[in-house]
Amino acid sequence: GCDNFVFWEYSVHHCSASIPGARGVRGLVREVKQLLRARSSAQPQNMKTPFSFAGYLAGIGIGSTIALAAYGNERFYRVVVMPTVQCLDAERAHRLAVWSAKYKIVPFPAKLEPALMSQSILGMTFDNPVGIAAGFDKHAEAVEGLFSMGFGFVEIGSVTPLPQAGNDKPRVFRLKKDQAVINRYGFNSEGHEAVGQRLHALPKLNGPLGVNLGKNKTSADAANDYVLGVRNLGK
Repeated sequence: GCDNFVFWEYSVHHCSASIPGARGVRGLVREVKQLLRARSSAQPQNMKTPFSFAGYLAGIGIGSTIALAAYGNERFYRVVVMPTVQCLDAERAHRLAVWSAKYKIVPFPAKLEPALMSQSILGMTFDNPVGIAAGFDKHAEAVEGLFSMGFGFVEIGSVTPLPQAGNDKPRVFRLKKDQAVINRYGFNSEGHEAVGQRLHALPKLNGPLGVNLGKNKTSADAANDYVLGVRNLGK
């Protein structure tokens, strides 16, 4: 269960000095705290927020667990990481995974890709044919971390011209028996401007970067939304 998260919080602060990537862990800790403070301040003062406190402990615990997982093995993921992550609801677990990639608190491949895996298609070079599709990093927050993990290409988005919140929560659901999820985010997006700033600030990447375009829910001209996406986010 989630009762052992106090131990993981302790381990973040007292063991981070000896863990590579500890600065990333501290950054993750700060961001989780800020998120939960904002969530708490937005609620009525007379409303109790036990889940926010549990969520804070969960975020700290999972951040340290992921940092340790970079030096673990498949059993560590199966026995420690996945049961821990499942203490969070599906959307929070998704956000935590994006944060972990953003701060590079993730496992990196120990060996270089064999030359046999490399392919050149339409003028683009792929170190390997395995990439990550749109829907994971919706706002271009973790592009560098995803390439560092070994993906041959990364696609971010979907990105809509104007920011929009997407569907009401809950909107992501686990199907544990099927080892699957149902995604009903509804094109939540920070918009072209915010995502474009992140994309233009990126250094040279190790593979092709794609942008999945979407239209705003209230748009009167869907075709023009896609044209704007090409103009604003294309090279």
